Amino acid sequence: RVIKTIVWQIKFPRAPGSQIEEATLLDISAKVLRKRNIQPTRVGLRKYFDSLVVNDEFRKSVQGLFKDLGDDKYAVRQSAYQQLLQLPFIPKSILKEALQSSDPETRYRAKSLLRISEHDSGELQLAVCQTIQGKRLSGFARDLVEMMSTASDPYFLRTARETVSGASGTEDEKYLISVRRHQV
Repeated sequence: RVIKTIVWQIKFPRAPGSQIEEATLLDISAKVLRKRNIQPTRVGLRKYFDSLVVNDEFRKSVQGLFKDLGDDKYAVRQSAYQQLLQLPFIPKSILKEALQSSDPETRYRAKSLLRISEHDSGELQLAVCQTIQGKRLSGFARDLVEMMSTASDPYFLRTARETVSGASGTEDEKYLISVRRHQV
């Protein structure tokens, strides 16, 4: 965690007088987002946040992909693994189930997905914040606050707070007032 924080401070320094230009910061964030098939635009970020909602259809789809990881055919296992890699996130409850599977191939690939998702999710979350902040995109306060509620990385939490503070608009006002009331 400490190494990840240091790397992100180098990639995305937020200190006043930083050497990195905002355009470069946005370029780096855009590359991270595009790597995960997310367009660094208001529409692309809205689609990303909407994809984080776990409904029954999504849950069943992900469970089916994990089931396919134990298939006898290599092509089916590999296809399922690649599809899981492309998801914006994997619900922890489903990942935990896969880690407890009786099938060794499923357990092996689930461990791999866990390692990748832990690294990528932190990088992705920071890139989302940097894009929102750098482009001054309002309307994402609720999404960011919800994302913060499941995070533990202090650097991400600070960046997300700065993003909410710096990029919130009138459409975020009612939600932020209600959050503030609940904190008092």
